[in-house]
Amino acid sequence: MPTPKSKQIDDFLTKLSGDSRQSAAQEMRCIAPPIGCGKPIKGFKDNLSAKEHRISGLCQECQDKFFGEE
Repeated sequence: MPTPKSKQIDDFLTKLSGDSRQSAAQEMRCIAPPIGCGKPIKGFKDNLSAKEHRISGLCQECQDKFFGEE
């Protein structure tokens, strides 16, 4: 389930990305390009990465690209 955000923030993020992070989280996929890859979720390396998906809609691979792999 996606983390709650104000309607204004959700609307802004949807307009910015062209995809809903809420839909991405509910459908267990990454948010669509150009921000994410739009692919189905394969799993996360830890609970923090799973939480990040509920916040941003990014899959593990896109999180690693965005934040850098450890």
